[in-house]
Order: sequence, then structure tokens, then C-alpha cells
Amino acid sequence: MPCTPVEILKVAEKLSQSSDEAELRASISRSYYCAYHSCLNDRGITDTNAWVGGRGGIHQKLIDEYMHDGNKAIGYMLDNLKVKRTIADYKLTESLEKNDAQAMLRSVHRLLEKIHSS
Repeated sequence: MPCTPVEILKVAEKLSQSSDEAELRASISRSYYCAYHSCLNDRGITDTNAWVGGRGGIHQKLIDEYMHDGNKAIGYMLDNLKVKRTIADYKLTESLEKNDAQAMLRSVHRLLEKIHSS
């Protein structure tokens, strides 16, 4: 059964209450993917296969979409969230804490508000 970005965000919110670093990392990652899929939905993009390959991959191409159409604020926000997700998923020697996961959630909520107001 398909799920929505909001459902992914709810999982991130639950994980953000943990004191386990692996769960906090998962919260940050899920938070990002809520933002990413919300941005895809905002753009009406349902098939990213055409974006495979080239500079930066699918995620960067989505960021570039916002950067080049006058919605730079959303582009910058998504790019910043992507950086934090990369740390959570790939930089396992960098410590993350509950406040990092909760700050990520606040950032995602700001991005969602920005999407809905544009």
C-alpha cells in the first residue's frame, strides 16, 4: 500500500523521541525524504526515471528545479536538508543527538509551510 510524505514524517517524529543514535539518524533521514517527496509532489513529478544520470542525480536535479524557477528559498532549504541527511546516512563517525533530529523536523515543517504558501 502506498504511503504519503506526511506518513513518513510521522515516523520521523516518533524516531526523534529516541535516545538511540541509530533511531535519531533514521529520523533525520525520514525527515529529509518527507521533504523530498513533498517537493516532487509540489512539482507534479511522478516519474523520476527521466532524471537518472547526469550531474548530481535525481535529488540535485529537484533542487536545481527550484533554484532556476524563482523558488530559490525552497531550493536552498531542500539542499540544506539533503546535507543533513547525508551526514545521518553516511558520516557514521559524526555524533548526532536528539536536538539534531528535532531541528531537522522543524526545518522540514518550515519547508512544507513554504511549499504550501507558494
